[in-house]
Amino acid sequence: DSPEETVSIDVKGLKKPNPWPLGDYRNKKKYPDVYIFCHLNKPHERPEYFILPKRKVDKLIGYAKDKKSGWLYFKDVRKYKDKWDLIWEK
Repeated sequence: DSPEETVSIDVKGLKKPNPWPLGDYRNKKKYPDVYIFCHLNKPHERPEYFILPKRKVDKLIGYAKDKKSGWLYFKDVRKYKDKWDLIWEK
């Protein structure tokens, strides 16, 4: 990577381990390179961070019955906890 290269990052947070809503994901005009999903935990507990390049989110996203509302389920992101190195993989 060159120092001039930029990486766009979208951060989504939840205070409980529920699915992260991603809205009308299929019809977005622009996507970030990397998503960081944050589970805030309880006060005085360290938050958990799950780092996924867009290509991983594309594979894991689930859709509601309307086929538009995208969701990323907590159980599907567990293995990406603290995978900060994935920011450079895109």
